Amino acid sequence: MSMALLHYPKFVQDKYKIEIPEPLAAELFSNKESEKVHDWIKTVTLKIIQGKSGVVFSIGKLRYSLVKSRNLAHRIAELIHEEMLNLGLPKSLELEIDKSQDTILQKGYSIRTLLLHHDGGHCSYLSPSKNDIKDWDLKYRTFSDEGFTTTHKHKLYQGIFVVEPGDGLSVTTYYDWVEIVKDSYQYQTGDLSGDINKISRWLGENIKNSYNNIPYHRAQYLSIPAALGCQELAYQGASIERAEKNFTEDDFNTFPQLLEIAKDCKCNNCKSDMLRFLCNAFHKTLGLNWTEFREKYEISVPTERYDFVIGDNISMLHGGLLGGGKRVIEPICFVTDNHLIDQDYEDWLASIWRKSEDNK
Repeated sequence: MSMALLHYPKFVQDKYKIEIPEPLAAELFSNKESEKVHDWIKTVTLKIIQGKSGVVFSIGKLRYSLVKSRNLAHRIAELIHEEMLNLGLPKSLELEIDKSQDTILQKGYSIRTLLLHHDGGHCSYLSPSKNDIKDWDLKYRTFSDEGFTTTHKHKLYQGIFVVEPGDGLSVTTYYDWVEIVKDSYQYQTGDLSGDINKISRWLGENIKNSYNNIPYHRAQYLSIPAALGCQELAYQGASIERAEKNFTEDDFNTFPQLLEIAKDCKCNNCKSDMLRFLCNAFHKTLGLNWTEFREKYEISVPTERYDFVIGDNISMLHGGLLGGGKRVIEPICFVTDNHLIDQDYEDWLASIWRKSEDNK
């Protein structure tokens, strides 16, 4: 089976692409601290910090070599890092460039859709700021300290350099997680006040509930359904990965409830267990099926070879849509080790809770 399980998106290209004129690229390479470069870096950094989607630096259009394109992406990342510190982001923020990653396909498929997630989701996920919830226990910010697949550092911003777009689409999807949490809280409680303290405390209680159930569901990552208030072990413990994947016999033995979930689809459009799982979870927590969820929240950002994509990893979720098996990316992230102790992290976290309100 090689067909896609998801429909092709409606691309909104111009809004999320950042063009790099060749004279500007030359200035970036020269390491000159010109006013033009400074103003450009400040503008794009604010777009990343304040935006509700990731952005794409269109390096590919310059038609440079791989090495020169990668060097330009790294130079832009270095300058964004400096500007983030200038703008008051946590002083402990570091630039982390990780090893390349290939695209793993499900057997029988020629494309892959990586479903919505946080990178480094064992510790990099939205939680209450102590500025808002004074008694929030910081131990709940690290869901697991073993068995995770990325570095141990907390990823505030996630980026990729597209080495090879592959033979499918090269598309990153983004979802405004703060908006989703607010909508889920409103749907389940009927409280329309939009009070950040109430909403973030509610999310914190959901995180705490799943964390305390780790001995029973044994998950190493906070699941999206758990964060949105699902208390059944199947929703807290089953992991979602690729849209094409089905649950295994071990999954059904561990969580018998998955047998019913995997048969049920609220939109009659989900062709795999993973999609039906999300369809049911979002119907429970938001009153939306999977198709409706995508229509409301999904933003698709296309890229070409050597483009650099970056977005907020805490206030947004992201995924990869319909990528081919030859796609190769190199992660470029902005991380910290001090998200448990720094007041400037609490200030930043409080601000991203309010980003959706500020950009209405």
